[in-house]
Amino acid sequence: MNRQQRRQAARDARKKGSAASISAASLELQGRFQNAVNLYQAGDLAAAETALREIETAAPGLAEVCHLYGLILLQTERPGDAVPLLEATIKAVPRDPAAYNVLGGALRAIGDFERAVDVYTKAIARDENFTDAHFNLGNTYRDLNRLDEAAAHYAAAVALEPAFADAHFNHGLTLNALERFEDAEAAYREALDHAPGDTDAMVGLGKALLMQMQYGEAETHLRAALEIDPQSMEAHNNLARVLQGQGHTAAAQRTMEQALALAPDRGDLSINYGNILEDQGKVDAAIAAYREAIARLPDSAEAHTNLGLLLLLDRQYEEGWREYDWRWRRDGRTPRPFPQPRWQGEDLAGRTILAWADEGAGDEILFASMLSELSEKAGRCIVECDPRLARLFSRAFPDIAVHPRRSKPARGLSGGDIDYQTPFSEMTRWLKPSLADAPTPSAAYLTADLDITAVCRARYRARGDGLIVGIAWASGNRRRPERNAPLTLWDPILTMPGLQFVSLQYGDHTAEIAETQARTGVEIFTDPEIDQFASLEDFAGQVAAVDIVVSITNTTVHMAGALGKPVWTMLPFMPDWRYQRDRDDTPWYPAMRLFRQTAPHRWDDLLARVAGALVDFRDSAE
Repeated sequence: MNRQQRRQAARDARKKGSAASISAASLELQGRFQNAVNLYQAGDLAAAETALREIETAAPGLAEVCHLYGLILLQTERPGDAVPLLEATIKAVPRDPAAYNVLGGALRAIGDFERAVDVYTKAIARDENFTDAHFNLGNTYRDLNRLDEAAAHYAAAVALEPAFADAHFNHGLTLNALERFEDAEAAYREALDHAPGDTDAMVGLGKALLMQMQYGEAETHLRAALEIDPQSMEAHNNLARVLQGQGHTAAAQRTMEQALALAPDRGDLSINYGNILEDQGKVDAAIAAYREAIARLPDSAEAHTNLGLLLLLDRQYEEGWREYDWRWRRDGRTPRPFPQPRWQGEDLAGRTILAWADEGAGDEILFASMLSELSEKAGRCIVECDPRLARLFSRAFPDIAVHPRRSKPARGLSGGDIDYQTPFSEMTRWLKPSLADAPTPSAAYLTADLDITAVCRARYRARGDGLIVGIAWASGNRRRPERNAPLTLWDPILTMPGLQFVSLQYGDHTAEIAETQARTGVEIFTDPEIDQFASLEDFAGQVAAVDIVVSITNTTVHMAGALGKPVWTMLPFMPDWRYQRDRDDTPWYPAMRLFRQTAPHRWDDLLARVAGALVDFRDSAE
């Protein structure tokens, strides 16, 4: 039995069921039943089962006998045999929540999760303060991947019994899966308060901190877990990811190899290993790791997608696109529900094609660079996009019908008069089949609203002289923290004379900006009139108002590139496939210059190179 089953057994051993039903039996049977209870409590399950079987033969259907007999069958891994006995218990004592709780355990053990939910719910209906029923219902909802409901019942369990360490732990697991990492951290800390030596809770806390990029404390908890249990595969796995996040990629590789040695058949470890190898630029080894993951987990959308992305970066386009198509099965993603056949590069002359955005706003802007070419090939082109981009796209592509995306596609987009449909990203597959050989475009394709640009420009110019530099340093992508260039490293640029800085960074970075300004004495202006999340039209006007953009890879660089604004994009050592390798220009934008890391997670020399280039740019602009 695991720790949760041992706890449950101890509680159920104290439950006597309905005394009325056993008291209706003879004194001799009552004595035999008490003997069976004593044997059960002493841990002699085989002898207790024999005694109960004899009582059941002599007097079938006694509630207590059925209850305890079913419990023993459940604990000895015979849940299918336990179910009818536990159902008989409920018939005899339909108001007893404990009987429903044990039946729920048997149903869950045989995989009948939906019925287990019903039974646990009935237990709670009979006693809303039944802690174990809340806990077990939470476990069953987790089995069904109904995580929000699971979290609610774990929360109810710990509210009723604050020292219930296992409920805190499972709550943490569920909150981590829901990507509510701060809440998961709190749940794991509670678990450790009540079970200080629980290595599983230490590992869980380490993972929650890892996902918040609190690498130092995450490492402390994971190493503490390994001190207690050096064979903890999960501790090695998460420690490797922490080391990777800190830029210690060689140590991360060694640690992940320890995890793999402990669990060589775990395909998810091969995925993480591939990530670490890829981060170091070990492309062939990373491809091999992803293929190993697929051999062990043939239906892993993450392994296939990661392989596809790396193959595209490695210019193995045909297989790369096939593997990348697995992205639709990753993290619950599904294509938009358009009924038309997917375009596979067929001749579009005289045909109508619908192109729909399938990635974030930055990628929508990037792939929109191909819409004019798509429109030229087709008789008619229709686009569905992020509502915040609809005005920009309508202005840029007057011959294309642009529809803002809604939760349910507009009725006209599902009609039979549309011949093909394509996700934005897959236009690359057919219009730029060899991205490495695609030339840099000669012109930009989006235009900002001139009035918004003029107002922003006047606002920034009123703040002083000097080149207006728009900057952004963070991505919202938790899976790729290595893309972020912390503002603490920007001093070589921020302290240059003759420049003023405007934040183009989305999200709330008030504290980070304030700390930087206090340290350097340089103001980074955050425009209170611009909300990038609310209006990309306003954001386009803001980007157009600065002289140059310097940023890591996020929506900012795509907007700047599409507007034709000089934009310097700072890339991690292993960039996204869209940026390729070994070139400082791009087939997407005419005025974009690429600056690449020379080693994994190494931003200092890259920022120094950008600072040197800015001197020349500033001087040439004077």
